[in-house]
Amino acid sequence: MTTQLKITVSSTPSVPVPSRKSRLLTPKSVIFGLFGVALMSGFAAYHDDVFGDSLLISNHIPGGAFAYFIFTGLIWNGLCCVSGFRRLALDTKEMAVVLGVTLIACFPPAEGLFSYFFRVIMLPWHYLQGHPLWEERGLLTEHLPKYLFPSPWPGDGPLTPGYDQVYRGFFTGLASGKNTVPWWNLPWRAWAVPLAVWGPLVLTGAFAVIALQFIVHRQWSEHEQLPFPVAQVASAFCRTDDGGSGVPSVFKNKLFWWGFVPVALVVSHKFVSAWYPEAVPPIRDVMPNLLSWWVPLSNKIPVIRRAMPGDFWAMNGQAFSFTIVGIAYFVSAEVSLTMGVATILYMLFGVSFLYATGTQVDYTCTGSSRFGASVGCCAMLIFTGWTYYKTVFARALGARGAKNADANADAESGIRESGAVGAARVFMLSTAAFYIIFTILCASWIMAALFTIFMLVMFLVLSRVVSECGIPFVQSGWLPHESLIRLFGAAAVGPRTTTFVTWGSSVLIQDPRECLQPYVATAVKTADDAGVNLRRLFRLLCGVTVLAVIVAGITIFYTHYNYNPMGKGWPSQVPPISPLEGVAKQFSEMKSVGVFEASAAAGPIARLGLTKTDPRALKFFAVGLLATLGLSLIRFRFARFPLHPVLFLVGGTYPAIIMWGAFLCGWFIKTLVVRFGGGKVYQKFKPLFIGLIAGELFMVGVNMFIDFTYYFLLDSRPPVYVRAFPW
Repeated sequence: MTTQLKITVSSTPSVPVPSRKSRLLTPKSVIFGLFGVALMSGFAAYHDDVFGDSLLISNHIPGGAFAYFIFTGLIWNGLCCVSGFRRLALDTKEMAVVLGVTLIACFPPAEGLFSYFFRVIMLPWHYLQGHPLWEERGLLTEHLPKYLFPSPWPGDGPLTPGYDQVYRGFFTGLASGKNTVPWWNLPWRAWAVPLAVWGPLVLTGAFAVIALQFIVHRQWSEHEQLPFPVAQVASAFCRTDDGGSGVPSVFKNKLFWWGFVPVALVVSHKFVSAWYPEAVPPIRDVMPNLLSWWVPLSNKIPVIRRAMPGDFWAMNGQAFSFTIVGIAYFVSAEVSLTMGVATILYMLFGVSFLYATGTQVDYTCTGSSRFGASVGCCAMLIFTGWTYYKTVFARALGARGAKNADANADAESGIRESGAVGAARVFMLSTAAFYIIFTILCASWIMAALFTIFMLVMFLVLSRVVSECGIPFVQSGWLPHESLIRLFGAAAVGPRTTTFVTWGSSVLIQDPRECLQPYVATAVKTADDAGVNLRRLFRLLCGVTVLAVIVAGITIFYTHYNYNPMGKGWPSQVPPISPLEGVAKQFSEMKSVGVFEASAAAGPIARLGLTKTDPRALKFFAVGLLATLGLSLIRFRFARFPLHPVLFLVGGTYPAIIMWGAFLCGWFIKTLVVRFGGGKVYQKFKPLFIGLIAGELFMVGVNMFIDFTYYFLLDSRPPVYVRAFPW
């Protein structure tokens, strides 16, 4: 993305850290780490799916997880120190380990995997009767293997024995009133085969992206000196003055509380007014412009609505987020400015394109452009770190010459370098295993290879965006299967392959807003700063991933089968339908031009002769690629250039659309502080902005506590809907 080297000062003063030779796991880190996994993969999965108000896991700064870190560092460690049981308090390294495993546990419960996994596998059969074209094309019955679905196979009809419990029970929920079916009585046996197929695919993909992050960590953190803004905030909740047990230093800073208390009070007012609207008026009635604003700009300038269908509202108003304002303080000025003006520039481009061509900038254009930008970003990352990556993979393959040539680097990097080499071996093995399984399922070794590469590019770039730019809520704006079909055409991909990669993408990576690799980036950077042995941490995070997937899978399985999974809106309506609708459209187009039968009969190589690239998508792919490479080269030459390549990576995506106002506000505040106070004042005020972030995040945890307390005391869901985050 950018190759400019920057030295970023940590959010807290440099303090001694525990020796890297000390134990990674202690009784305290194991207990609190397991509780963090249970909290996020268990309770959060249940909460977000059943209650659905203030989401505990909604981005890469998950409110529930950070509320847990704040509670552990402040309340638990504080009580232990005050009561004289200081040995029960967690030290800096233990806190970093707990933080890491808890963040990893945020990946599987929600949009990262299980919010869509069971729904996309099951609900197409519920919608089948309303989509006769699916039956006519045989999408579910002919082009997807039977073993991907639980038994009995629904293609045999609803009268098949066991259908009512496995399928109709999922569609309507098995719970009778308040009486739920215990998890051990759910139809696990019917799911044995599909879980045996999907499970290895999920885990090998997870191991690959974990290893990939460990490979790039040293290059990003030491050679390129990325700021890791989310990790800076996370480290503040871990670090004590001397690196030992006790309350983290940030909680002893008065400026932290000047940021924390006002934000917590504002969000608390939001909760109280929702529960008691007659006694406490909503904040929008007291101070209408504090948390949101709305100006009907598109009504005054109708061309905005015509140029940006579905996105025009972004110029009309914004919902304010204290977390984004706080994060903007920790990133470079050009990043926050770019995020602040990205939507405005996107609107201006859309209007100009409309006037120039008479057509709108649709998702095909923007998605292809962002795909090209991601490829360009990945190319720059490989180029800037080529020497390092070449050495790591050479050593991973056992090349002695490379090992000896890098002897000096080994002496400097120590444990971290050996961690990268081991991670490279795991990366190659896991990626190969993922590719083999995917090839068997999609029946095309060529498209399986391209899909795997595109998927890794997407995750790597998202991790880079979070690590460098600190954007907690980020989406790719493109998906691997879409790019495959646009570049080659459905005929070259093949009917069965088109069906599986499109539908399978919705099962596995429908929405990467909570994908795994950025969580790993934050966990590794925080642990590295705390002196944790990264080689041991790698093995720990892989093991925690398996545990988190199992816990979250059981929880979501129980939740979906007991409570109607149809009631969550978009996840139960769009992802199960949209992919198959797209495939049906592709099949119709192939039949209309007479290439369907030829594509179905040909092999993977022969089908390449049927390639038909979408010319519009190819043009925008080239624009995104060249624009990203060009802006990166400009930043090589002009360090103070005000725009950042993240503009082309996330511009026009939903997160960028709803956060531009808060980023612009954060950029303005930081500019004033640096301009009139200088670097010393900027460093001094960091705890204040950590407090802003913590105040909003902590209230997410408070909301969860209220939800569960109300539910278990009164045996019913809370009657009000409250969301701490505006997204």
